[in-house]
Amino acid sequence: MGLTGWAVLGLALIIVSNAALHVVFLCRGTPRPLVDVTPAGVTARGFFGSVHVAWESFKPNYAIWPNRQMRVGLPVYSRRAVLQRGPRPYGVRLPAKREPFYDPFELSGAWATNPWWAGQAIAWYCRFGHSRSQIGTAVEHDLLVSRLRVHRREIDEQLSSYQ
Repeated sequence: MGLTGWAVLGLALIIVSNAALHVVFLCRGTPRPLVDVTPAGVTARGFFGSVHVAWESFKPNYAIWPNRQMRVGLPVYSRRAVLQRGPRPYGVRLPAKREPFYDPFELSGAWATNPWWAGQAIAWYCRFGHSRSQIGTAVEHDLLVSRLRVHRREIDEQLSSYQ
């Protein structure tokens, strides 16, 4: 087989593997949210794997703000606290493997909402555990929105500094 034959074979393999991945993604159904906040904790999902951190693993009284890349660092500094199923989702950074654990668990900037608001919502549930059991209800959503509106001016100022 000549050089042209190998090039055609390589191109065909790339096309077939991409098509197979698309079929797998379509068969898996509707895409799940990348970040899911539940009464049990915070879960970041990918197509093939997920990572979950229980609320009890969060260090208390830490601020949760996105960085310049809109990645949200959560105050979880131990890799043992992170439950991983399958491959790590794209964009998720796990805490450092060695002591001392200074690198936090980081979530991607791909949010269905503004990451500044999402960071504050997660921070609220870190600080006030009594609200966690109501996560996902319409009443709790309305209460959370009213609680976070207090920070609107501060969040808007932060957002304008990034633009």
